[in-house]
Amino acid sequence: MSIFEHTSELTPLRNWLKESCFLPNSSFELEPLINDASFRKYFRLRLGNLSHIVMVAPPDKENIIAFIAIAKDFARQGIYTPEILAYNLEQGFMLLSDLGNDLYLNVLNPNTVDDLYDRALSVIYQIQVCNPKFPDNKPLNLFNEEFIRLELGIFVDWFLKKHLELTITDKIGGILENTFRVLINSALEQPQACVHRDYHSRNLLLLENKNVGVLDFQDAVYGPITYDAASLLRDAYIDWPKEQVHKWVMKFYDMINISHQYTEEKFVRWFDLISLQRHLKILGIFARLNYRDDKPHYLPMIVRVLNYISKTCEDYVELSHFKEMLQTKIQPKLYEKEKK
Repeated sequence: MSIFEHTSELTPLRNWLKESCFLPNSSFELEPLINDASFRKYFRLRLGNLSHIVMVAPPDKENIIAFIAIAKDFARQGIYTPEILAYNLEQGFMLLSDLGNDLYLNVLNPNTVDDLYDRALSVIYQIQVCNPKFPDNKPLNLFNEEFIRLELGIFVDWFLKKHLELTITDKIGGILENTFRVLINSALEQPQACVHRDYHSRNLLLLENKNVGVLDFQDAVYGPITYDAASLLRDAYIDWPKEQVHKWVMKFYDMINISHQYTEEKFVRWFDLISLQRHLKILGIFARLNYRDDKPHYLPMIVRVLNYISKTCEDYVELSHFKEMLQTKIQPKLYEKEKK
């Protein structure tokens, strides 16, 4: 159930907008926007011809301070993010500028995708050279082994155990650990940079000036240089032919100018393996959204994500045991569940 299912539950938000943002209560409207895959809620505030976005982020579950700090540093780097007009940390309310409705997911098609992805890949480079800080000059969190294992644990706990009801035998546990070690080693050997972490078609907007608007950046970390490109090009919400994706990966490789240090083959391997790590996490998150948060509409995307995983496993011999487990354990269990 939405925390704003009843109009009366909007009263604290309306009071804040009226009292702190000097908006006359009778003359603005709040239009709910599509729910986010988090605890945040969004509304479009309309006041005459003006439009703003209101974000409600429960302070005990969402990091508003990180959002404010990173937004400021991204803006300094020339990255287009919503302007923060007002906020209340205690209640988790925030008034933002409105970057429009043209989500990448809505405007991507075979005719537009090359131009839109060129623009988005350029912004990844801007993010990578940014050096955002939290208050007190505290650096971003690190995408280290502990962090990666935490994410892979979501896959095991919520997708394998909860969703598929798969028993983790010693053999399966051994295959998982060997696979996770391959993914962790690959992630940690990459050059590290500022990483958005959710850089995909639902968090990017095409602005009127053809620039890229960037949303949902509060979980940024220092991590592998291929991570955001993997989020963009192996998107859980839209997919493209493998050969086309490879061309974009090579374009990004040239863009960040590391060919004198690392070969194309190594870069592609990094890209593939961080994509796999991310997709395993996503499977766990989609399952968790269903069971914990009553958001079942992410489950149909599991098939696309599993297809990505299967294709990646085909290209790397060290993933052969995981590929076999995928074919003999995971996919049959999923098929069995979908038949019920």
